Amino acid sequence: MGLIGNSDRRTRRPTQIELDKLKVGLGIREKQKPNGYVRIPYLDILDFSILTCMRIGEVCKLRWDDLNLEHKTIIVRDRKDPRKKEGNHMIAPLLGESFCIATKQPKTSDLIFPYKSRSVTAGFQRVRNYLGIEDLRYHDLRREGTSLYAVISA
Repeated sequence: MGLIGNSDRRTRRPTQIELDKLKVGLGIREKQKPNGYVRIPYLDILDFSILTCMRIGEVCKLRWDDLNLEHKTIIVRDRKDPRKKEGNHMIAPLLGESFCIATKQPKTSDLIFPYKSRSVTAGFQRVRNYLGIEDLRYHDLRREGTSLYAVISA
């Protein structure tokens, strides 16, 4: 019946000015801790997401047990693949600052970033909307990360 089609391709990347504004806004947001809520380290998660090109759902599922300190790698469990939903475990290198960001997180859980991906995304969206940044999704940060690696390796 043609009810399901391909999604539209996106090419949106944040500008450096937008990233700078987001970092200031997220820094302010992360310092605000409403009663009964956990403080989310938005800046660490934002930088980690860009540096690793991981989806926010993958970032929030990373486990301390899967972090290899010697090789500076991590196992990303059940990585998204359109053909296979489970068992897509991949070893990913933690390049640049991403390893330092991961290892400086407090060990309060089995997870390195023990936050709901929807909560992280919602905080990002609130700051983005407040700043008037249009048509930027958290997922677009992956494109920013791959673009940075393309420049570095060229």
